[in-house]
Amino acid sequence: ETCKLDAQPKDSSYCKATDVTAVVFETKVQLFKGGAALCSADLPDASSCAVSPDGSQVAVGTKSGKIFTFAVQAGGGALAKGGKALERHRGEVTAMAYSYDGASLASGDSNREVLVWDTSTQEVKKSRMVYHSSKITCLSWSPDNGTLCSGSVDSNVILWPMDLPTSKRTTLALAHKEGVRGVAFVGEKTVCSVGSDAVCKIWRRTA
Repeated sequence: ETCKLDAQPKDSSYCKATDVTAVVFETKVQLFKGGAALCSADLPDASSCAVSPDGSQVAVGTKSGKIFTFAVQAGGGALAKGGKALERHRGEVTAMAYSYDGASLASGDSNREVLVWDTSTQEVKKSRMVYHSSKITCLSWSPDNGTLCSGSVDSNVILWPMDLPTSKRTTLALAHKEGVRGVAFVGEKTVCSVGSDAVCKIWRRTA
């Protein structure tokens, strides 16, 4: 199935539960299903997005560093903007990912910082994740929601255990020398990463 887009997309996120894809453009976020557009909402300077696992919410990051949440209504027929913006980032929000249980939203920015938000309170519940040296490009949660994986232009992949201090992180240094473009957990202890070096790597944790 294909769908003609109105403009160059900035980011996209797919929800398996509802078969809906959110696509972010520079001035709006739009939902698609089965090759057809469902609805859209205007948002200037949009830069990244993520759909919650149950498809009920879409988070959209912006160049200003703010994150806005939208409730998906009428089976995807409408988007209702939440009243409170999530504000903590000091740079453009470049990557986001919901945990599998929907309780957490991870976000990364152009200023190398990763944050984890509590989706019920919309407050930051884990911070000081600033051990990359360049823009965050990708994020992925482990299936048990216990570990967050981040990739960056700095060539490194970092694994962040949620129940331990950030000093207990695991860094896969120089995972991709030209920069990390994507990361994904493919099991509790297995991570796949791809980079600008045109290489795909599989990493397995032994502990």
